[in-house]
Amino acid sequence: RGGQLVVTSTAGEPNSEFEEARANVLKSATEVERSGEFGSHVRAVSGKVVLHDWAVRDRARASETKVVLEANPFSGVSAEDIEEKRDDPTSTWDHFLRFACNIATRVEGQAITADVWDAMCESGLELSAQSWKIGWLDLGWEIDTTAMGILAWESFERRLVTGVKVLEPPDRGQVDEGEIVEALVYRQREFEPVGWVYDPNAGGQQMVQLLEKGEHPRQNGVEFSFIEHSQDNAPMGLAALRLHEAVRKQWIRHDGHEGLRRHVTNAVRKGLGGEKWKYDRPPDAMGRRRKMFPIDALTGLLMGHSVAVAENAVKQDRSVYFL
Repeated sequence: RGGQLVVTSTAGEPNSEFEEARANVLKSATEVERSGEFGSHVRAVSGKVVLHDWAVRDRARASETKVVLEANPFSGVSAEDIEEKRDDPTSTWDHFLRFACNIATRVEGQAITADVWDAMCESGLELSAQSWKIGWLDLGWEIDTTAMGILAWESFERRLVTGVKVLEPPDRGQVDEGEIVEALVYRQREFEPVGWVYDPNAGGQQMVQLLEKGEHPRQNGVEFSFIEHSQDNAPMGLAALRLHEAVRKQWIRHDGHEGLRRHVTNAVRKGLGGEKWKYDRPPDAMGRRRKMFPIDALTGLLMGHSVAVAENAVKQDRSVYFL
């Protein structure tokens, strides 16, 4: 009676049960106190629960020793300890963010880490009017999101991603087809892609047929062409290898869209037998948790990028990338 339970933990993975619990305490808190030069310490009281949360509040400052040190209140941690952990060649940046900065980060099985993806961000990204462009579309209706965007092929070593749009289904409802068409119409007018890559098995066949015939009531005279790309293991495995090569060589450049970033960093590698693999949700993203780990924008990008490689590799005598 009247006992107390003390639990200590570093940050978990994004959208994990621990991170949900931490967020719920902060959201429902009736008392919140912040302290520290960089606001590292937050004391939140929610009912009988008291949370003391030390963390780097600004992810962009996680490389600054003094900021990270304030987020580690134990007197046995020194600035030298922080720098040694940050510069450890056997560790990763995501591991440092999670265990030294108390920032929720996926560190196990992540296919494309946040630091790798962020390194390819190009502020003020502009597409050349002469560049070859293709649209990509991954349709989701009730649980998954619908995502679309544009990939511009300026050269084999420069492939630009922009125009990303993510439409989430409302609670107990579906993504509105009219919103999808309006978003497609806007991007078709703005970027004039040669076509839109999509999976016909994901639904939307009637919408696509009407758009191609120019008969959809919401397309306002804009012409469309669609290219089919299956999401079966074989084509998605090939798409994964092509995108992996482009990411590894940093041939991809993007405008920093937060929705796309989230979908990319949610994905893990799923083995397909032998050395083959594809991008997929984490193994525990099932049931209600599926909505917490969307990868639909990445799926759309995978399909669009794979078609772009197939179209442009031949022209530039890079047929080796057909694999």
